[in-house]
Amino acid sequence: MERVSGVCGAFVGATCAPRCSRAVMAARSCVVVPFARKRRARRCELVTMAAEGHSDGERTSLDLLHDAAVQKGSRRPRSKALTRALQAAERDRRSATARSGLRAPEGSYSLLYATGKEKVKRGSGSGQESKAERTASGYFVPAWLVAAGIRFTPDSRHAARGVVENSARSGLIELRFYGRYSWSEAARKLAFNFYRVKLRVGGATLIDRKLVDLQGRSQAEYFEQLEEERKLPFFIFFESNDDFAAARGRGGGLALWKRTSDV
Repeated sequence: MERVSGVCGAFVGATCAPRCSRAVMAARSCVVVPFARKRRARRCELVTMAAEGHSDGERTSLDLLHDAAVQKGSRRPRSKALTRALQAAERDRRSATARSGLRAPEGSYSLLYATGKEKVKRGSGSGQESKAERTASGYFVPAWLVAAGIRFTPDSRHAARGVVENSARSGLIELRFYGRYSWSEAARKLAFNFYRVKLRVGGATLIDRKLVDLQGRSQAEYFEQLEEERKLPFFIFFESNDDFAAARGRGGGLALWKRTSDV
């Protein structure tokens, strides 16, 4: 049986005032050193960001993810900061107190940011000084080039199961996959598979093809009766709210979607 996975193969107050004041003074001092070494120049840049209220260190991981979902252009967090925020939010969700209470993703989301599979980078020290760092290259999906979205529609009789649609649209061309999903609240796991694909150009459907032989069953019947969930593609969600959703896919990459009205 052919599997289709992933995203088309494939979510200041008074206490701050003294700190901000010091940051502004430090930022001003940076201006008089135009020919500083690269390291010092980068430090000046970070201090200036802090003075302007853009310091990532003073924000929680969910704050940064929220900013990425609602802000546009240069106001969004930088790629490396966003990747670290996704990793931190995932770690936080694993704690016993935060593990429960995450609701199933529902409705339409637009893919905003994605990373590749993480690599482990070892420190150069020895013993406790040698720390492993998990790094991954990420990218913002260029909305001007392609709109990638996903929609979850729960069944009326069984909220933990439903219809999933995954789409990619560029200009007049749209590729859309249709399938089924199941949600496990305890594991925060959404397993899915696609059974049909359509390719449209303008208002005309050029391709409407089955991806799996359903053996005379509906998609829902096939998914529930014949699919082996352990073999299916999946996302492990670590955040799902009114503004965005974030998850790690079976392939190891991280994804951030922003909520939208439709896909």
